[in-house]
Amino acid sequence: MGPGMFRGPFLGGISLNEKKIELLAPAGDMERLEMALAYGADAVYLAGTTFGMRSFAGNFSPEELKTAVELCHSRGVRVHVTCNTMPRNEEAARLPEWLEYLDSLGVDAVILADMGVFSLAGKYAPHVERHISTQASVVNYQSARAWYDLGAKRVILARELEARPDLLIAVHPTRGLDIGATRYVHDTMIEARDSGCAVLLISADFDEILEMSDRILVMFEGQIMGEYSGKNPPIEEISLAMAGK
Repeated sequence: MGPGMFRGPFLGGISLNEKKIELLAPAGDMERLEMALAYGADAVYLAGTTFGMRSFAGNFSPEELKTAVELCHSRGVRVHVTCNTMPRNEEAARLPEWLEYLDSLGVDAVILADMGVFSLAGKYAPHVERHISTQASVVNYQSARAWYDLGAKRVILARELEARPDLLIAVHPTRGLDIGATRYVHDTMIEARDSGCAVLLISADFDEILEMSDRILVMFEGQIMGEYSGKNPPIEEISLAMAGK
């Protein structure tokens, strides 16, 4: 994983040593899954060829998913599978077979948003944790508590949760954007910093890191290799750290 940027107070005053943070990485296909494992992910989330919102990703056939789960578990990495579409009746009829298959593979969690899917997962995948997707738009503690009381293990909060957050985490925020859109994103992060928000930028774009950073941390295979000032950063030293040297 490449360098990251910290702006403002360090994670809002929270020390990374006080609480273990799970590094959950997206894996749209086998190549990206292997990259996530190489760079130290604690868990990955991915989708099969059905019931996942990210239809544009390569995703995993049933056979590929079996291989992916075996590979991840051999490295001690958890596998979360997205089932976060809102299925029509004919789709819902096919869900039990898919959920039973996920359960048989030993998938660690399913990420879902629909109440019907949630209920079916509890019945047909009883050994799999149920995580509530951001698609469910949970923006208050009463809703989160209700999901928890029904059996949800984790609730992924809505993106619209807070207009002025204490911490903003931006993961590859400008990937695929044009110059104008990239400038807007960068300006927005700086405005957040200036308002007292801590900003953590995670990016593989070296130029973006150098342009935006007050402080740079470089990670390789889950380990922090070095910490550098964003002012006049030592380019060669950072490059070596990115390669694990």
